Amino acid sequence: MKRLCTIIVSLTLLSACSTTLEGSSKLREQSLTSIENKIIANVTTKNEVREFMGEPTQIQQQHDLSEIWYYESYEKHSNYTPVALFPITLPLSIVFGHNFMKPSVEKKNEKQLRIKINTGTNKVTNVSTAVTNKSWY
Repeated sequence: MKRLCTIIVSLTLLSACSTTLEGSSKLREQSLTSIENKIIANVTTKNEVREFMGEPTQIQQQHDLSEIWYYESYEKHSNYTPVALFPITLPLSIVFGHNFMKPSVEKKNEKQLRIKINTGTNKVTNVSTAVTNKSWY
């Protein structure tokens, strides 16, 4: 029994984990407050935003011919099932219909920035920072 417990603990400790940095490195390096102080509505231009923040993660065209630029950064933590546990996790996946083989992924230290730009004047009209998408302007 002691040997079985040792094997299980060893396999658990051998499970693979990884952390990767995703999204905008410039957003990750700065505080959201400093970004809001540098990008000012009706003053900052589109080119200044690109120079200061780099390329956005996503650009969305609006019906009023404006653009919304999205910047996002986060740490992506992934936990993988070790190959040695496949004889256990594969049957469990089949029986319970849940993919125990798929890595679990969690986002941490998430930052988001949304900038609305008037394409006629090429100036920023609104800036919003948020910890989650629920806090947008």
